[in-house]
Amino acid sequence: MRMPSRLILVSACALLLSSGCSQSLLRMTAAKPEPAVATQLVETLSEDRWTFNSEWSPTSTQHAWRWRFRLDPQILRSLPTDSTVLPTGLTKTEDLDDTRPVVDSIRDFSEDEHNLPTAWITQLPHLAERSDQVGRNAAIMLAQHQPASGSALADRLQACVAGTDTVPPITNWWSLSADQAADPVMTSDACRAAAAEAWCRVLGDQPGEAIDNFAPIARFLQSHEDLPVGVRLELWRGVSRHVPPVAIAEINAGLLSEANGRPVRQEVRQAALEACVIYAISHPNESEWSSAVWPENLLEWADHGVHTVEDDPIMRKQFGTWLALTQHPGAVEFLKAQLTDSETTNRQHAMLNLGRLQTPAALEVLQQQARRTEPSIRAAAVRALSRWGVRAIAEFADDSSSEVRMAVAESLGNYPDLQAANMLWRLQTDPSRDVQRAVLAAVRGWPDSLAIPILLHSLERGTTTTRRRAYSELATRTGMAEPFPFFGTAAERADAVHSLARRHDLPVRLDGPSTTTAQTPSVAQHIDDLQADLKLVTAVDINPRSAEYQDAFERLQHAKPADVPAIEAFLAASDPTSPGIIRLEQDVLPAISPVYAALAKFPAGDLQTRRQLSREFATFGAEQSLSPLVIRRLGEYLTKETDELIWRSILQAVWQDSHPDIDRIIRLAAHQEVTGVRQLACEYAAAHPRPEHGEWLPLLLNDENLAVQLAAIDAAGRCRNRRVLDGVQHPNSEESSGLRPLLTSSQELVRIAAAIAMSRHGDPQGLDELTRLSWHADGRVRRKVVLAMGESGQARFIEHLIRLGWTDRDVTVRRAVLESLDRLVPPETRPAELAKIRTTDQRMTAWQNWRFASSSESARMGEAIPIQQGKRPDERNP
Repeated sequence: MRMPSRLILVSACALLLSSGCSQSLLRMTAAKPEPAVATQLVETLSEDRWTFNSEWSPTSTQHAWRWRFRLDPQILRSLPTDSTVLPTGLTKTEDLDDTRPVVDSIRDFSEDEHNLPTAWITQLPHLAERSDQVGRNAAIMLAQHQPASGSALADRLQACVAGTDTVPPITNWWSLSADQAADPVMTSDACRAAAAEAWCRVLGDQPGEAIDNFAPIARFLQSHEDLPVGVRLELWRGVSRHVPPVAIAEINAGLLSEANGRPVRQEVRQAALEACVIYAISHPNESEWSSAVWPENLLEWADHGVHTVEDDPIMRKQFGTWLALTQHPGAVEFLKAQLTDSETTNRQHAMLNLGRLQTPAALEVLQQQARRTEPSIRAAAVRALSRWGVRAIAEFADDSSSEVRMAVAESLGNYPDLQAANMLWRLQTDPSRDVQRAVLAAVRGWPDSLAIPILLHSLERGTTTTRRRAYSELATRTGMAEPFPFFGTAAERADAVHSLARRHDLPVRLDGPSTTTAQTPSVAQHIDDLQADLKLVTAVDINPRSAEYQDAFERLQHAKPADVPAIEAFLAASDPTSPGIIRLEQDVLPAISPVYAALAKFPAGDLQTRRQLSREFATFGAEQSLSPLVIRRLGEYLTKETDELIWRSILQAVWQDSHPDIDRIIRLAAHQEVTGVRQLACEYAAAHPRPEHGEWLPLLLNDENLAVQLAAIDAAGRCRNRRVLDGVQHPNSEESSGLRPLLTSSQELVRIAAAIAMSRHGDPQGLDELTRLSWHADGRVRRKVVLAMGESGQARFIEHLIRLGWTDRDVTVRRAVLESLDRLVPPETRPAELAKIRTTDQRMTAWQNWRFASSSESARMGEAIPIQQGKRPDERNP
C-alpha cells in the first residue's frame, strides 16, 4: 500500500513563483500554411478565452476536457463549408428553433473542441512556436488534439503552467512581425490550468511507467511552491488519471477538514476527492475499495462514517460516487440516505450511483423510485435502471411524462441492437419534440443498418425541426444532397423517403424480429382482459352467483400488484356508490396490495392497531407515492382521529408528495388540538408551497404556541398567495390574522419572521422593515435578514448590501452579503475580478469598487438611480 520511493509530493495551498524555465522551439512537421486560413485562426487565438467546461465531472469520459477554448459563434458561422452537400432550404446561415446552425460540422465544432477544421489543425504546430498568447493557445489546443504525439510540447506546456512562457519570436510570416514585441500580458490562471491539464495528458500518453513519466511534474511542484491553488489542483486531477492517489502524498492531507488547527480550503478537499474518483473511473479493474491505492483518510471515512456529517454537497456527491465505483459494502445504505439529500442534483446522482453498483439491493431501491409520482425522480431512476439492460426500462417508454420518455430514449443509445432500435422507432413519433431530439442523439453513434431506418422514419413522421436534423444526419452518413419536402404533406414526405431509399439503396425498415413489439400484444391483451373482468363484475345486471361472475372475480383476486394502478383508474372513472365498485375496493384490492390490506383494517382497529398501521403507511410512502384513492380514504378516516403518533406517521407517509387530496389531510392537521401536528402542517405547507395553503394559514399566524406561529409565518411567506398579508377579520375582534399586524408583535422573533415573510411577497412595508433590521445588534439576525434580501430578488437592496458588507465586522454576515449579491446581480454585470479572488475582504473590495464605478457612470449619464443591475426592478414580486 506504500510507495515511499516514488511519492509525488504536492503542496496544497500556494501562489505563483516566477522561475526561468527554458523553452525549446517546437519543430513539428505540418503542411504548408495557407495565409487566409492562418489569419483567421490567429485572430481567433489572440485572446485568452479559456473557460471551465461546466459539463465536465470526475466521471466524464477520458476524451472530455475540463478546460475549453471558447470560440466566437460568428467565427464558426464564417468557416468555409461546401454548400453543395446541403439540400435546398438547408444552408449554414439558416438557424433552427434553438438558434443553432443546421450543418452538423458546425454544430459539432461549437459543442466539441476536438472537431476543429482540418485546415486549422494543420496550422497549430506553426503557431505554437510563437511566444505570445496565440502561441500558448495553439500549443494547448495541439496537445488536446494530438496528446500521444505531443512529447515535444511538454516543455512548452510546463512553461505555460509556470507562467514563464518566453519563446523568442520567429521571422516566418505566421510568427510575430519584426516590429512586434513578445506578448507582455501575464497568462491567466484559466489558461495555466488548461495548460496543466494538457501537460498531464501529454505525459500520460507517453510509453513507459506512469510514475516515471510524471516525475517532471513532481519536481515542478516541489520547485514551485507559490503556484496558484487552482493550477496546482489541476495538476492533482491530471496526475490522478494515471497515478494511484496513495502515491500523491498531499491528497491524503487534502481530505482532512482541518490542518494545523486551520480549516482546509473547500476547493482543496473537493479536488482531493475528485482525484480519487478520477482514478477509480480510469482504472476500473484495480479500484476495489480494499485495494492498496486509496489514501488512509478516505478509507477512514468509509469505515467510520465521517461522511455523514459532511456539510459540502459536492463532497457528499463525489463520496457516493467513489463508494459506488469501488463497490464498497456500505454504498447502498449511504446512497439510500442520499435520496433525501437537500440538493436535487445529489439525489439524482445517488440514483445513477445505485445503477453503477448493479446489485439486487440497488435494483430494488431504483424500482421503488421509478414508481414515484414525480417525473424528475422517475427519469433519474430510468437512467440508472438502464444499466440492467433494455428490458429494465421498456415499460417506461409509454410513461405519461415526456421527461421520463426522453430519459428512456437517451438510455437506449447505449444499446445499439434491434430491441432498442424498435423502441426508438416508436419514440421517434412521440408528441414531444424533446423526445424526438433525444432519439436522434441516441442513434448518432449507431451502425447504419440500425440508425438509417430510424432517421428515415424521422424524415417522414417527425416534426419540422426533427425532419431537418434527421436529414442533416443522413447527409453526413450517406453524402446525399438533394431537395426534400420538409413542409410537404404526410403523403409527399412518405413518397420522398421511399424515393431516397431506392436511389441510395437505404434500409427503410429494421430487419429481424422485434422483442419489444413481440411483447406488446401480450401486454395489451392482458390489459384488455383485466378491463373486461372489471366491467363484468361491476355491471348492474350481472348475477353475483353466476359462474361467469365468479370466474371473473377470482381472476381479479389473483391479479398482480402491477395491475393495481389499472384497477384504481377504473374505480376513479366509476360511481363510488355502486355495489360492484365497493366490493372491488373491499375484497379485490386488499387481496393483491398490502397498502389496501392495511387500509381495510384501519377504521375498525383499536388505538394500538391504528398506530401500527399508520407506521406501515409511513413505510409504504417512503418506498413509493401513495395513490390518490388511498390518500382520499385516509383523509376520510382521519376526520375523527386525534392521536398525535398516528397523525405524525400519516404525515410522514405523504410528506414527499403534493396534490389536492393531500392538501385536505394537511388542512385537517392544521385544525388539530395537538401542537406538534399543527406545526407539522405548517412545515409541510412551507416545503410544498401552494396558493391554496393561503386560505388556512392566516388562522395559525396568531397561534398560542410560538413554534407553530413561526412555522405558519414561514409557510405564509412561501405560499404565493398575497391574501396572507392582511389575512381575514376575526369574529368579534378588530384585529386581522395577517402578516402585517405581526410587525408590531411583542415577540421579536415574530416581528423578524413576519418581515422576512412579507418580503417574499414583495410587500413594500416588509422590504423597508428588512432594511431596518439589517442594522440589528445581533449578528445572527443580520445574517438572516441579509439572506432574505437576496431571496427577495429586489434590486433596491444591491447598494445597501454592498455598504453593509463594507462596514459589518461579522464575517458570517459579510459572507451572507456576498451570497445575496450573487443572487441579485446577473453574472454578466458582476465585477470581472470576482472569478480570480477568493477571500471575503477582497471580494467585498471588488463589489465596493464596482458600486463606485456604477454610481459614477450613472451620474455621468444623468440617471437618478445609481445601480439597477438586479434581476427585477424595484417592485413587488408577482
